[in-house]
Amino acid sequence: MQDYAAGSTSIVDLIFLQDSTSTTGAGKTGLVFNTAGLTCYYKRSNGTSSVAVSLATITTLGTYASGGFKEIDATNMPGCYEFHPPNAAFASGAKEVTFHFVGANGLVPRPIKYRIKAVDPDNATNYGMSALPATACTGNASLLTSGTGTDQISVTSGRVDAGKISGTTQTARDLGAGVLLSSGTGTGQVLLTSGLVNHNLAQTGLTPRDLGAVADASLTVGDALIAAICAGAGKESQSSTTYLVQTPNTGTTIRTFTLDSATTPTSRS
Repeated sequence: MQDYAAGSTSIVDLIFLQDSTSTTGAGKTGLVFNTAGLTCYYKRSNGTSSVAVSLATITTLGTYASGGFKEIDATNMPGCYEFHPPNAAFASGAKEVTFHFVGANGLVPRPIKYRIKAVDPDNATNYGMSALPATACTGNASLLTSGTGTDQISVTSGRVDAGKISGTTQTARDLGAGVLLSSGTGTGQVLLTSGLVNHNLAQTGLTPRDLGAVADASLTVGDALIAAICAGAGKESQSSTTYLVQTPNTGTTIRTFTLDSATTPTSRS
């Protein structure tokens, strides 16, 4: 018994027909598609009746012809015939189909059964199962397998080792940066002291600017931070009625005031 997937077409099969006059089980030779009395019928497991097969000659062995029937080699393979069952016999819906050759003089009646499967025994990729990808492993849209090749996952002792995220090679630092704080001054690190985040002006990425030229609505939180630092620890200088507020180290001027008096000022503008 052979297995074929439901819906299989152009099946080329080899069958053996026995000679009823032989006492040794020898094959019957000399049959052709229109030998007198020779008939072939099939019955599907869900069918209500048998169906006649219109036997036909085969022009070239191995090339499908519906109902094709031809002797292969009477000398070297006596009793062996090539048979091309009609496609309709293997349509989905039935689990089996049985063919029956009978009627020719000297022919032992020969039933031939095929199983009709929901899977495809000849499909080496996924056995014809629709729930599995039809792409070979390590190919795009295939099953994931363990390994270090394309479309594989590296698995060690039940652990998945991820080497890339979004196509970018990852280091231990990269993988931990999203969930852990590591003290330091390198990429992906935060400078920590006694559980506190140390953050200086340079690390903010802010640049001191002349706030006198900035409209009130355009002042930023960064400006406020710089102004507070300068007020508490910045430099001051006065020349006559000109009074400057500057950053602590570089002396960058963030505000220039004009005093109402060079010696006893009471206001600035």
